[in-house]
Amino acid sequence: MPTAPLYRRGDSVYLKGSAEIGKLEAYRVNSIKQMQDGRWVYRIDIGKKPPDGPMIGDKYDSRICEGSLYYTEGELVTVCEALDIIVLRFSRNITRLEQAIASKCAESDAPEVFEDEPRWAIGDTVYFDASARIGFLHSDIITAIHEVGIQPGSHRTRYCYQVRNVPNKQLYFREDELITYCEAAEKALPALQRDLAAAEAKRTQLCTAGI
Repeated sequence: MPTAPLYRRGDSVYLKGSAEIGKLEAYRVNSIKQMQDGRWVYRIDIGKKPPDGPMIGDKYDSRICEGSLYYTEGELVTVCEALDIIVLRFSRNITRLEQAIASKCAESDAPEVFEDEPRWAIGDTVYFDASARIGFLHSDIITAIHEVGIQPGSHRTRYCYQVRNVPNKQLYFREDELITYCEAAEKALPALQRDLAAAEAKRTQLCTAGI
């Protein structure tokens, strides 16, 4: 006798892959099909989005159709299963980061900086302040240094740093946008703790009564 699908048309489902990186991503099932090997495949229709640029003329509907996505049951979870995955992910990341801070950051890893000299050197691994503030330790390598003038209100020279090129793009950063591993870790930890608390609160709200 064929196995019934776990989800029905109209059900809200959550992407397991998104939960594993700490994101709660929900969709609605539009249709279901069973494959010859017995697997159920769920079609999710993505709504229309506005165009990237302004449209000219009298358009009935200028939104862009994003098409449909297809997922097997192994790629989908319920909201409570997704929140369990997210809570576990944040908890593990916090533990690993706390251990790394304790073992690597007893002393400052900030490079010694002299007046009018750049903080970083070509070949240095740097972390991004903006990423650390939202809980990600994103690093790259300095590939070039440019002098860009004098710091307003002081005599200190300003420097701009180029990191490894993204295809067809060159990225430049100010000194205050680039930090050491330990500086990044100290900023990422409270962000992860906030994310964990928010996920636990949502799980308590939605799942303790068996919803």
